[in-house]
Amino acid sequence: KNETLVSISDEFFHSMPRLVVLDLSENKQLSELPTGISNLVSLQYLNLSYTCINHLPAALQELKKLIHLDLEFTGQLSSIGGLSSLLNLRVLRLRGSGVLWDLNIVNELQVFKHLEILTIGFGYQSGLEQFLSSHKLTSCTQTLEFSGFQLESRGISLPTSMDKLRQLLFSGCAISEINIDMKCIRCEPVSPLHSPKNVCFLSLSHVHIRGCQWLKELTWLMFAPNLTHINVNFSDQLEDIISKEKACVVGESGIVPFQKLKIYVCLDDRSCIASIGAPFPSPVWQQSL
Repeated sequence: KNETLVSISDEFFHSMPRLVVLDLSENKQLSELPTGISNLVSLQYLNLSYTCINHLPAALQELKKLIHLDLEFTGQLSSIGGLSSLLNLRVLRLRGSGVLWDLNIVNELQVFKHLEILTIGFGYQSGLEQFLSSHKLTSCTQTLEFSGFQLESRGISLPTSMDKLRQLLFSGCAISEINIDMKCIRCEPVSPLHSPKNVCFLSLSHVHIRGCQWLKELTWLMFAPNLTHINVNFSDQLEDIISKEKACVVGESGIVPFQKLKIYVCLDDRSCIASIGAPFPSPVWQQSL
């Protein structure tokens, strides 16, 4: 792995038909790939994270054996058009890229029949509704980040199909509330607060809330039984993790929230913890500044 690459000659890949893994990550001056990359007919893993790649060459479509593509934190990359030809792709990492989500992007990603892992970030509301309504995409999302959303008048509902979600981040958002969109077999909306024995987000372990306004509580977290880290900072309107008004629902349901929690950080002058008996099991490392 070389982290000082500025460019790659078109001939460089001509004699590497058996290459399986190519890691070009952290080459922050690398802005394009040569068309010769089409010669890597055996390539299965390609990592372009933390580069300045600004477009994906058409030659990339020739990598028919590619199963893992990492484009995280490629802020100059605005489009992933043409990727739908990579029909064997199983892992696609897009968090921190400059890709602008819209209906076309959602439709293109749904072509991947074998997609198992997706990491993404939204900086605009464009495409969000289409993404959240796609069971195919939400069910394979591992990391989801929201940045700069302005949803003061309405919140956001996360579908319970996100059973692979491990990390959820909100940064610089103005959002009134976060809810769970739980649907029964008849596809009628059901509030989990009225069916409290249901748990979901079984893979969710890390939740980060940073610089978010209007958000007052995070009661939905009680339905994520495997949380290990909650990090809240610079969100001074947050009053409770589980709201006092809804605490009785927790008690009646038999759900004991935060049983696996290891670290709770709140960078504020209060603990942000509702009085619901013993909300955190012991030992839990807590910090409140």
